[in-house]
Amino acid sequence: ELRILFGNLLVTAMEKDRADQAHPAFAEIIRQLSADDARLLKTLSPGSMMRVGISMITHRSGRTAFDLKRVTLREPTGMTSSAAEGAVANLLRLGLLEVIPNGAPKTVVGRESDMVALTGFGDRFWVACVAEPEIASP
Repeated sequence: ELRILFGNLLVTAMEKDRADQAHPAFAEIIRQLSADDARLLKTLSPGSMMRVGISMITHRSGRTAFDLKRVTLREPTGMTSSAAEGAVANLLRLGLLEVIPNGAPKTVVGRESDMVALTGFGDRFWVACVAEPEIASP
């Protein structure tokens, strides 16, 4: 799974029309992904959302964080709940996913969130690394 992401990134970086989509941070992000993270990313696409249950809490610093012991995927992915928790947590940490509380992009503390979606940076990562590249004929 991860080798495919690296391969797609290389193809994207080498194509003249798409090279600007290959951000330098993407190789490091792929290094920090697990196979479960990659599988979850494949189920998403830019503009799509996935139903989850995540309880949000606020730390003393005032920054919003997520209690990821309560992550549940509400759509079939073939992943165990433990694998899904880890994948969602890591993708949130890497800035590839964002929580969409009650279907609207805003931060609501102390309520159940029901959607996650790719961030703008996540969309760019998905296009450069997850989407199957179209290889031009010579």
